[in-house]
Amino acid sequence: MLQLCHDNGVMHRDLKPENFLFVNKSEDSPLKAIDFGLSVFFKPGTSACHIASSSFMAPYMSAEINDHARLCPCR
Repeated sequence: MLQLCHDNGVMHRDLKPENFLFVNKSEDSPLKAIDFGLSVFFKPGTSACHIASSSFMAPYMSAEINDHARLCPCR
């Protein structure tokens, strides 16, 4: 699902369990992503780290991820 978005130049930017829903209660129900309010378009194949928001860093994110957001060469 995310690969399809990225292949089409869409970055969701608000991935969390609440933003994924099953279409119905059947065991083989398709999974859908919702809430694209923070999404942005980008050119596939290019670096998009300058698009990612570092204004909020979840407390469970590793130091390496926080360092990458802070030290990204795109900034």
